Amino acid sequence: EKGGDVYSINLVYNQFFIDELLKTNKICFLIRNNYGNYVVQKALKLANSKNKLALVNIILNNLDQIEDKKIMLKWKYIVDSTIKECISSNADMNKVRYNHDER
Repeated sequence: EKGGDVYSINLVYNQFFIDELLKTNKICFLIRNNYGNYVVQKALKLANSKNKLALVNIILNNLDQIEDKKIMLKWKYIVDSTIKECISSNADMNKVRYNHDER
């Protein structure tokens, strides 16, 4: 039972972290910085689909400010993978709803 409490706390903490990240105007700096880069990638992994897409939107709006082509290509790949994951996840959820509705 304690494990469930820890899991719930982690979900709340993760959501708070992602909400704060979405409020900041520093994502452009973070995606160009080695350590910040890690923070944003971790946020993308932890976020729900809605917040993943919000983060992706911010990243896409700041890609032109990345001067290093290698880093820009890396972020384009991450964004593309994240969008595909969200689409796949949404399609899976629709299948679950559809199968549930058939009963």
